[in-house]
Amino acid sequence: MAPPQGSALEAAPPQAIGIVGGHGGIGSLFARLLGEAGLRVLISDRATTLRNVDVAAACDLTLVAVPLGVTPAVLAEMAPYVQSGAALASLGSLMELAIPALASCAGESFLLHPLFGPGRKRLRGATLAYATLRGGPRQNWLVRWLRKRGASVVVTTPQEHDRIMAVAQALLHGGYAALAPEIVRALPGDNPLAWASPTLRLQLGLMSRILHQDPHLYGDLLALNRHAPAAIDALIGRLATLRTAVQDGPDAVTAFFATAREELGPHGPALAAEGARALGEE
Repeated sequence: MAPPQGSALEAAPPQAIGIVGGHGGIGSLFARLLGEAGLRVLISDRATTLRNVDVAAACDLTLVAVPLGVTPAVLAEMAPYVQSGAALASLGSLMELAIPALASCAGESFLLHPLFGPGRKRLRGATLAYATLRGGPRQNWLVRWLRKRGASVVVTTPQEHDRIMAVAQALLHGGYAALAPEIVRALPGDNPLAWASPTLRLQLGLMSRILHQDPHLYGDLLALNRHAPAAIDALIGRLATLRTAVQDGPDAVTAFFATAREELGPHGPALAAEGARALGEE
């Protein structure tokens, strides 16, 4: 359900907002944007004098933006210090693993996943996934604040979110890690891009962009998402069907591609046009 709208209490901004992991990519982005909006922001990180528990005790809204592998432990450490009128949230890329620690918090608790990287400068046009565990005015204020700045906030559940992330992140990025080396290995070693069409070059660029980021990030995204194995199994099954079609002949491959196109649904033509624009074909 969407956050309720309206009361004067809900409209009041927090007295202090804490950012745990405030020197990291996403944490520093939120700290900067909230500070620019005139809000009091307290930061804790590895090198700060303020501890995580200090921030939790002093703030009426605390956002935790730390690596996924330590998110449950950090939340569990902080939860006892959150007052009943305050709120604690995880900004992690997965939601289900944060539930037990957040559930022990006396105040509001929720999950907010920014579906963008730390390189973003502004919120306009950005998308965030939001799931509430224990609702209240603090998170209602934050959701409205995000929307007023042009962000899209998609309301979900932790289970639905992580299932979708198993495809949108784990399967996509894991698929890149499997596919890109196979493509490059089969191209001429001295100058593989000499054989690359514009489509292949763009695809290799997208894959290489992911593979040149911190691999620990993807270790957490795949291994800590309980839905990822099923998503990978589904892809393996589809590849097996493709292999059979190739063996059966051109008609079977044609049918495989036609079926795949239909499964894109009504968004297929618009996505195709977007791809054409990226290639400079429009």
